Amino acid sequence: MARLKPLDAWGVNNEVLSVELFQRFLRIAQGLEAPRDGLESSAKYKPILPYFVLGGFQGLRTCEMVKERADYPVIEWRDFLWNKELLVVRDEVAKQTRARDKLRYVPLEAATVKLLRPLAGEGRVIPLARSIFQSLRRELCKEMRVRWPENCLRNSYATYAQTFRSSGDVARSMGDAEGTVKRYHVQTLEPGMGKKWFNLPRKVSNS
Repeated sequence: MARLKPLDAWGVNNEVLSVELFQRFLRIAQGLEAPRDGLESSAKYKPILPYFVLGGFQGLRTCEMVKERADYPVIEWRDFLWNKELLVVRDEVAKQTRARDKLRYVPLEAATVKLLRPLAGEGRVIPLARSIFQSLRRELCKEMRVRWPENCLRNSYATYAQTFRSSGDVARSMGDAEGTVKRYHVQTLEPGMGKKWFNLPRKVSNS
């Protein structure tokens, strides 16, 4: 699996996170683990926990989660249909494409519900200016001594999800065409291997 390396030159835009490293990001953002030995755990990264969750478990774009400008619509807590286990990506939030109707309903992963439902409130899920968000993510990576490849959460979501879901289902959740997902986001893994990313049990053979 592709693992993030120590801080150095940026790679191409098709890298994925290892399951272990993604889980570390989640634990550190929750304040459950220190970024590295010699540092203490902290709650200062909790505001960007939804970024890791929604990008890694739901395949959302950064621009759908973090405002690029003041009038730019993003995901809000009202978009979570908890009882129906769905996340609504409103037409105005979705990436601007030539499609007339960009509205999509994304099935909520169990891990997303577990991590975000206790945090649910009102307004934006990530109530940070883009500059502050980027600063926090950059600081976290520096403290962890890893670099952050562009688009790695969506790449990871697509790569792991397609080991046990159809390419059509993955593309619909991401709001992309199947061809785009296959071309830009997916690496080839053993079938079923991606369930570990989503904390799902793999089917055990009876043989």
